[in-house]
Amino acid sequence: MAPAAAVLAGTASDGVVAATVGGAAGFGLEAVRQLASVADVNRLLHEASARERAIDAELEQLLSKRGELEQCLVELHMSTEEMLQVMKAEAEALAASTGDTAALAEKVSRKVRELDTAQSRVQATLGHIGVVLDRLHAVEGIQAPLAREDYEAAAECVARYLELEDELGAAAAGAAAGGEGGGGAEAESRQAQEQAKVLLEGRAKLEEVVRSRGRAALRAGDHADVLRFTRLTRPLRLQQEGMELLTGFLRRIVADRAREDYDALVDSFAAAGEGGRPADYLGTLTNLFKDVAAAVDEHLELIRDTFGPELGLTALQSIHTECDVHGTKLLQRYADYRRLARIAGQIGMRKRDDTTAEAAPVEPRQVEAFLEELLLLCQRSEEYTQYLLARMAEVTAPAPLPPARETALRGGAFNSAVRELLSYYISLEEYYMEESVAKAIRIDEPVADSATTSMVDDAFFVLLKAGRRSMGTGKAPSVVAILNQINSLLSGLYRGALAAKLAGVAGRLAGAAPPEPGEPPGAGAAGAAAAFNNADVSAGYVGKLRQQLEDLAGQLFYQANDRDRIKLVLADLGKTSSDFRQLSTKALDQLCGGLMPRLRHVLDEAAAASYELGGADLAPGGGASGWPQALLLAFGVHLGWLQPLLTPGAYDALVHLVLDKVVARLEAVLSQKRFTQLGGMQLEKDVRLLVGGLSDMTARTVRDKFARLSQMATLLTLESVGEVLDYWGDAGAIAWRLTDNDVRQTLSQRVDFSPHEILALKL
Repeated sequence: MAPAAAVLAGTASDGVVAATVGGAAGFGLEAVRQLASVADVNRLLHEASARERAIDAELEQLLSKRGELEQCLVELHMSTEEMLQVMKAEAEALAASTGDTAALAEKVSRKVRELDTAQSRVQATLGHIGVVLDRLHAVEGIQAPLAREDYEAAAECVARYLELEDELGAAAAGAAAGGEGGGGAEAESRQAQEQAKVLLEGRAKLEEVVRSRGRAALRAGDHADVLRFTRLTRPLRLQQEGMELLTGFLRRIVADRAREDYDALVDSFAAAGEGGRPADYLGTLTNLFKDVAAAVDEHLELIRDTFGPELGLTALQSIHTECDVHGTKLLQRYADYRRLARIAGQIGMRKRDDTTAEAAPVEPRQVEAFLEELLLLCQRSEEYTQYLLARMAEVTAPAPLPPARETALRGGAFNSAVRELLSYYISLEEYYMEESVAKAIRIDEPVADSATTSMVDDAFFVLLKAGRRSMGTGKAPSVVAILNQINSLLSGLYRGALAAKLAGVAGRLAGAAPPEPGEPPGAGAAGAAAAFNNADVSAGYVGKLRQQLEDLAGQLFYQANDRDRIKLVLADLGKTSSDFRQLSTKALDQLCGGLMPRLRHVLDEAAAASYELGGADLAPGGGASGWPQALLLAFGVHLGWLQPLLTPGAYDALVHLVLDKVVARLEAVLSQKRFTQLGGMQLEKDVRLLVGGLSDMTARTVRDKFARLSQMATLLTLESVGEVLDYWGDAGAIAWRLTDNDVRQTLSQRVDFSPHEILALKL
């Protein structure tokens, strides 16, 4: 221990040695104090000494590079100082150059501003001089054209002068009038006043000529002069007077022709009473529309260019005034000619007072002729209105036509007369439909080679024609009114007729069954079957009627709101069709009840059949049940004779109604029987035989009717109770119609299945 202690005590610094030793050995000072053997101390000392020598060598190596680093630092300092000096000199030179450039740029900018100001003043002066010269030329040029009656050139001079006065502005005019400024301004002001005096005199003279000559042309009916002096009103800024001149001329032409046509119509009306041709109101009204359209089309460009949008619309409205006057007069005379007000009043009284039900105010076929005339008059009137609105839109283009203008047009006297005709049309159309349907019901009779009677085709032909005719009005409210009446007639009067014809018909048809297979049915079978067919076909016709009218509305009405309103009303026909179908189904159900007793003996055979089959029953013919063949034969005998009498839809519906009752009875009977596995197989065979045989009797599938019986037969053919789990739930591919209780009940019918196993099933 002494040498180690001496070494440790003789070290220059205990802390340094301990740190060195600790660093070399990988221990801290505390670990050094815990050393207990000289060997460990010597080992650590040697390691510390070796580490110290390595550090000294590394330090010497670093110190040897000091001179080289100092030399590099001195060189770097010298090069950086020189570079900064160069950069400083260049920056000072750049600053001096920039200052000179900035001063030069400031001088150039000032000169440019001065030149720009001078140029603006020169241009303003030149413009003013040009305006003065143009004004002088305009003043000097007005006298000569007036002298030689070149009014167009004179008007151009006036227009140019007025434009130049607008360009000079209020300031220049005030300076000229007040005499402010020097002598030059005063001289210019005096000159301007003299020029204005000369021009005003010429303008007044030209305006007087335009007014007087325009009135003279209007009185003489000189079209060319009217157009000439109308065009002259624009440069003179007399567009209002020009509009009145042109529209006055055009209105007079339209009015003269309208009066001539009206007089001819009156003469033809008088001749009609003596056996001549009837009065042509539609042709007369069409001629009026053509005259207005010709006047507008020929002068539309002149109206748009001369009068501008606002006065242009006023001009078109003024020309249309003749249609308001003469068109309204014509429509009112037509209403008097056809006595529409009296007929509509009689129809209204007839609806209010049932005592006059037998006295029809007018024959429906005569009303149909009135309806066609009314429809054509309303259609032609709407086409004219749409035409005029399109021309008004052209005048205001590219701006849209103000809604107030369209409202004013449609609120005029003529369109009010058209709306009155539409009200007559609606009243007469409703009357025509009601009378025609009622007449079709009254004269209903069998139709050769048809399963229905005459009232079905007659009624729906009338209603479809009326619906299509209402679409031709182009007015959604009129269409909605007629469609509501169509649905009201179908759901009320027509449905009542169907129900009346179906009353008691099921018993009559069932009683008309042939006594023996192959013999013809009894008398009255065809008539009774027609009542069923009427209801079935009518339900289909209602759907077709709705679809056809909906398609037609989509073609004729472009606004979504109108189409939606019409579709909403047509949707009510869907409910009417469903009501007809229910009416037919109810009557067929009664017929089914009358036919079921004829099938009772076959169902009794099914109830008496045994399905507890054994091995002996596997022999040919052994254990086979005959009731399925008997049931198929009974279906053919007791229902087959109805197939040629009923429509396919009614016959299929009847077959399925009978099947519903038969299958329900079979399920009740078979659920009370006991089965062996062979019996289950026999039931499965019987069900397949029924499905195959009955499928040939109807166009609709019958598999769904026997789905529960098929699944019962499947369960009754299983090898064991647990096998049902292979088919039940997600594991199987069968869409089960049986509930879990039904499955247990069916399995319990097997004579060889244990009730405990059935109850233990986890379904």
